[in-house]
Amino acid sequence: MNRDSFNTLIKPLHERFESELLPRYRGLQGPEQRIVKVAAVVLPLMILLFGIMLPLHDRQLELLAAQQSLQLQATEAEQLAQRLVEAGPSQRGGGAGKASAMTLVEQLARQFKLREYMTRIRPQPSPHGGQKQLMVQLQEAPYAGCIQLIDALARKGGDLVSIRMKAGKEAGFVNLQMVIGG
Repeated sequence: MNRDSFNTLIKPLHERFESELLPRYRGLQGPEQRIVKVAAVVLPLMILLFGIMLPLHDRQLELLAAQQSLQLQATEAEQLAQRLVEAGPSQRGGGAGKASAMTLVEQLARQFKLREYMTRIRPQPSPHGGQKQLMVQLQEAPYAGCIQLIDALARKGGDLVSIRMKAGKEAGFVNLQMVIGG
């Protein structure tokens, strides 16, 4: 923007200030003029503080709280995965059969009120041959319930081959896919 176009924009504002606002300001008493001067300084600062800085700070605090919650969930998931790895297949009963794994998953899903979130439960062949596996998928399920389900499956002898969990659309909800058997 060159100087001429800038002056073209400023000129009408300057003329209005000279013709309307300055005579009104000069007509005010001394204390009233001081109030106007203070307001001219304080008002933009208040707009900056209350209109920009505080909302940004509040949003930053919200994001920090969400991050801490997600870190806690990740830590819980890592601890559960470590417990599952330490348990090993031999300590978990060597794996459940297809029918009993399906029954176990159904019972636990009902117990933890996750049945309505199940979108898929189906047998599938094992990639290495041998015993069939059971693939279970939950969409937009409560995180706490999913962790309870995984923990209960591990405790009751479910041979968890793989677990994939992704954040759902809303905080506290996840998409879970797990393969049982093997």
